[in-house]
Amino acid sequence: MRVFYLRATTRPSNAWIASCTQMHLCEAIGLHEEETIKKMASIAGAAALGHDADRLRRIFWISWAGHIMLSYEYDRSPVYFRAVTCQSIIPVPGSIADQFVHMIQIIPSPNSPFQLEWQPQSPSEELFERLKALGGLYTTHPFLVVTKAEIAFCFYRRLYQLKTHIPDGLIALVIESGNAAIVAAEQQASHGRLFWNVIGSVFQYACILLAIDTPAASANTGAAFTGLENLVKAADTRLTREALSMARHLLSLTMAKKRKELAQLEAVEAGYQFFPEQPESAADAAVPDIDWDLDWDQFFIEPYLSMLGTDVHL
Repeated sequence: MRVFYLRATTRPSNAWIASCTQMHLCEAIGLHEEETIKKMASIAGAAALGHDADRLRRIFWISWAGHIMLSYEYDRSPVYFRAVTCQSIIPVPGSIADQFVHMIQIIPSPNSPFQLEWQPQSPSEELFERLKALGGLYTTHPFLVVTKAEIAFCFYRRLYQLKTHIPDGLIALVIESGNAAIVAAEQQASHGRLFWNVIGSVFQYACILLAIDTPAASANTGAAFTGLENLVKAADTRLTREALSMARHLLSLTMAKKRKELAQLEAVEAGYQFFPEQPESAADAAVPDIDWDLDWDQFFIEPYLSMLGTDVHL
């Protein structure tokens, strides 16, 4: 409960320190060991106190999942166990605990039972596969929808730092997760369930759309900022206002960059020389109808085919 309280009210680093202490307590008690859990559950009166085996497993795995998520999201080292033999949580109607833990297990962790089907050859390939695995999970619960988006954003940020080309399909997956998170976060807020990731997820999504910087991302930026503004109204605190202010500042920087780029292109257009302007009808016939979906690599090759001859194969 202390971790939850700190995560919802203060800086993430404070909550991370508390979560590390929490995991060390789990280790001291032995909740990571199935043998210890069974011994504790077999003690007379344990069931009456709520210390049955499945409840003890839930305490460990939910604590572990929250700690791993917090550590990975803010790039901190998680607590490492030499071995984890604690069995999985039993699915119970009305509970999403098992789904939450399974989702977090996709995050790289030495103690996670989740394994990829094949061993990637590079960090970027591993992140690609984990992002695909995350995209394959279907959930409708608002908390899980928001959590799924947060993990997708974590993977994207690390791929961005690796300066690797991210396939369009995975970018679309990130955007799809972000759009779903806006709806889920506003739904949570409307019911007064202001978990820490309600605002954090939409704030991250707004920032990531600016980083993606494509027409598809720009088309969704307005919805992200509107959603963030609505959430800040629902939870108006100093930290939430700081988040909104930072997002708006990043948007201003992006707009300033694009204005500078546009000015440079306009200067090129203003400096056109040598060729006279064509009539509008002739110009339309000379320039094909192209858009952002154009295959630019092919476009750069095809203009030279007429000079080399139609029987030339590149």
